[in-house]
Amino acid sequence: MSIRKGNRFFKILLISFFSLISLVAIVFFTFIFPRRTTPILMYHSLSESEEKDEVISLKLNVFARQMEYLSKHNYKIVSLEKLVEKMKEGEKIPDNWVVITFDDGERNFYELAYPIIRKYRFPVTLFVILDTLEDNERYLTWQMLDKLKEDDLVGIGSHSISHQPLTLLLPKQAGEELLDSKLILEERLKRKAAFFSYPFGATNNLLKEMTKEAGYEAAAGSAYQRGEFDDKDIFCLKRVFVSKLSSRPLVFKFMLSGYYLPTRELILKVLNIKTPRQAQPTLENYFD
Repeated sequence: MSIRKGNRFFKILLISFFSLISLVAIVFFTFIFPRRTTPILMYHSLSESEEKDEVISLKLNVFARQMEYLSKHNYKIVSLEKLVEKMKEGEKIPDNWVVITFDDGERNFYELAYPIIRKYRFPVTLFVILDTLEDNERYLTWQMLDKLKEDDLVGIGSHSISHQPLTLLLPKQAGEELLDSKLILEERLKRKAAFFSYPFGATNNLLKEMTKEAGYEAAAGSAYQRGEFDDKDIFCLKRVFVSKLSSRPLVFKFMLSGYYLPTRELILKVLNIKTPRQAQPTLENYFD
């Protein structure tokens, strides 16, 4: 056997092994393990253009198909506020509950996502970056937020002022990002900003306490290594990043199952992958 053929055989064997492990994990969590998390879907950006190929961007027709699927298949779309209230009460959360969130506040939320959200009357929480809320081509403006706030379907929360990973900032700077963004939002919109979304999902125990002290009722994160944060921690609500893989119907169904996050977090732990990769602390003395 030549070296080239040997390398090819090894690659095929490796891919087959990891595919088998992934299949076993999916079967295990789906049929043996109890339901673990309520799906909080995390969207970012939508696009009508085939040319836009950003990791965080989803095609408009895919998003529309997903919302139609939720509407037709007995899912109950609830607000983030309603989910947090249920978690605080310690009650069992119905298996068909799903929450929809959007991070960053790109203009295409207003132009593309919002009409579909309104069509199905789905509640959604929009997390905006304060520094972007001026006249620009990519992000929402204060004028657009003023219109959105009039619809009870749309909750508006903070995604910080500058969208820097808070784990990489000094405590004073992180505190300002948390508190000032909340105060500015509430002053400009005349509406309570109850929820915060950590930029890049980057958080830790100290930041969670600071978020609570800033007056937020809960905060949204991402996916982490299994056991890193408690599933019932309302100041680190774990979310399902709706990636381009969700364009495959079976993948989207798995994301809605409640087993997607436990599976993903277990894989992150087994492979010792730190998340988010863009925001690993370099100031451990400040954020232990």
